[in-house]
Amino acid sequence: MDSRTLSAPISTTFERMQGDIRRRSWTRRFAGGGLIVAATLGVWAGGPAVGEVTGSGSIAGSTVSYAIPDRVSFDGPGCVHLPWSVAYVHPQDWYLTVDLELRQAGSNSPLKASLVPMVDDPDAGTLSGALCIPDTWDASRTVSMGATMTVSDPVGDQMGRLTLPTSPIVVSRNPSAVTLRVTTRGRRSNPVSVLSGRATAQTVTKGRMGATGAVVLQVRRHGRWAQVGKAFLFDEFGRYSEPLTGLLPTATKVRARLVDCGWCTPAQTELGNPSSLSHDGRLVGTKTSW
Repeated sequence: MDSRTLSAPISTTFERMQGDIRRRSWTRRFAGGGLIVAATLGVWAGGPAVGEVTGSGSIAGSTVSYAIPDRVSFDGPGCVHLPWSVAYVHPQDWYLTVDLELRQAGSNSPLKASLVPMVDDPDAGTLSGALCIPDTWDASRTVSMGATMTVSDPVGDQMGRLTLPTSPIVVSRNPSAVTLRVTTRGRRSNPVSVLSGRATAQTVTKGRMGATGAVVLQVRRHGRWAQVGKAFLFDEFGRYSEPLTGLLPTATKVRARLVDCGWCTPAQTELGNPSSLSHDGRLVGTKTSW
């Protein structure tokens, strides 16, 4: 298996599962046990879980128990895969649907996956897969997994529906750093100060790489930080450059703040009151902040 996101049609209408059509209505199955996968479902290719949290419940003679890691970490841009497994038992010839839902606190757009044991699968077994948490999510919010099980008899009449306990998950971002320097460009008659540097993040398996997002540039004025520019990271190495109008006065405090990187942490660095900012193109200082 690879880490590509799978896509397959999904239906929870039990009438489609009756007769011969129920054996050929699904276009995607895993070899280890028939599994219906939603568009957000992927095959996990990440590292081992740090710990595990579970949720379980029983209704109408059926039992479901899911297990997920208690924490996952981004490994650069893209999504982080959250592996899950679902163990189930249901009466012979009865139908079982398990709906998994991964949600951020306060969000109305959860990730979902629905799974249904196929008619030729055993009445007890384990299904597994992964949900893909995108780097557009705000990892600082609480993330939790919930599940609902629905049981129907052989003719498709619903016999019970149960919401399983919700489990919290820690989603870790890669630690970041940002550098800052002040130089000058332009003619002697019309010079400008240029704030530039590089924002990077330390990944789990790929080493240090360029961050994504933007760098907010600020100067200290009248005891407060004032934004003077916002530079977007313009290449894969995380470099940025932002010219200012005119020259910065000497002894000006300057700060760069990395923001909007979904897979890496915010970071900032400050040139703390240098005795004189260079106006001849020399590097005046570089400081890294984790």
